Amino acid sequence: MLQLENTKFCWAWDRVYVKANGRIPCWCDYGEKHTVLHKPIDGNDFIRDIVNSEEMRKMRTSILRKNKYYIKECKNCCCMYDINRGKHSRFDDHEEVDIQEKVDKAKKFLDHYSNAIRPDGWINHISEIQIEPSFPCNLKCPGCLQGRHANPLSTEPKPHILPLEWFKRIIDSIIYNETKLQRIAFVGRGEPTLHKNLGAMILYARKAMPNLVMSMDTNSNQQFLDEYSELTWINCSIDGSNQDSYAKYRRGGNFKKAMQFLKDSSIKKGKCQIKWKYILFDTNDDVESMNVAQKISKDIGIDELLFVLTHAGGGDVNPSKKFTKLKDVEEYIKDNKIFNNTHVLHAT
Repeated sequence: MLQLENTKFCWAWDRVYVKANGRIPCWCDYGEKHTVLHKPIDGNDFIRDIVNSEEMRKMRTSILRKNKYYIKECKNCCCMYDINRGKHSRFDDHEEVDIQEKVDKAKKFLDHYSNAIRPDGWINHISEIQIEPSFPCNLKCPGCLQGRHANPLSTEPKPHILPLEWFKRIIDSIIYNETKLQRIAFVGRGEPTLHKNLGAMILYARKAMPNLVMSMDTNSNQQFLDEYSELTWINCSIDGSNQDSYAKYRRGGNFKKAMQFLKDSSIKKGKCQIKWKYILFDTNDDVESMNVAQKISKDIGIDELLFVLTHAGGGDVNPSKKFTKLKDVEEYIKDNKIFNNTHVLHAT
């Protein structure tokens, strides 16, 4: 019987991260470098041979059955909760998590299928598939691989752009195997909108699963396409309220282009929610800049402005020292109420 004080839970147990070249890492945090498996998507059934492969099942059961870290990186990963911590490892004021309840729920789910005709660790319900449409990026942010590495494309084998046919095979396999999928997130180490067939991917998934939740994270430096309005929401990563504060981190980025993306998306969005994701660094955390972001959000008519706390920076850009706790930003928002849908969250 598991000892309560040792109970661990990885919230990526029912999630899958697909790189542009088809590689399946643990997740996009510390597990990014670890390859769980790398099977050809065009030669295998995505659900049977990849999602429920022996190695993916081993990852789930290592944590949920044996109560052990799957790999050494688990100890520092944002996906991992440990009852010894009682909360997220990186932020002291992160909400409390009932880890045992999450473990029990996940084990009950696995029990249902392992007692039937499937091997232990098999799932037919996926909370999220994170799809990396494009590994290349047009910016060189210092906290990202694209900015830190002299030749980032050399760190991953080709293809660096996910083939459209691979994406279709993923969707077709989900439908064929009657697997429930809650969400697709178009995000990875590169910029999704650089993929010339991203719109076709979105439309294909929407037609196959009309109620599917789909999101995208973008640096907003490309043109807004009509197909993006089929997404459920878009996170527009724009860390600053003018070219100077913005470009200190989003190196190579054009603030005017980012603002145009916000404007166009707000006009053409349909039911899609447009969110401005403003990570707080020591280069953009002055009240004046944050107030300007609120004013722009109100004038353009986006759906939500998110000030984001982070534990990491890059190069000569550091996390905000002024805002280190959720309550710090909440107090700022209370004292500077300009745009009603202004909120704060932690970055993972």
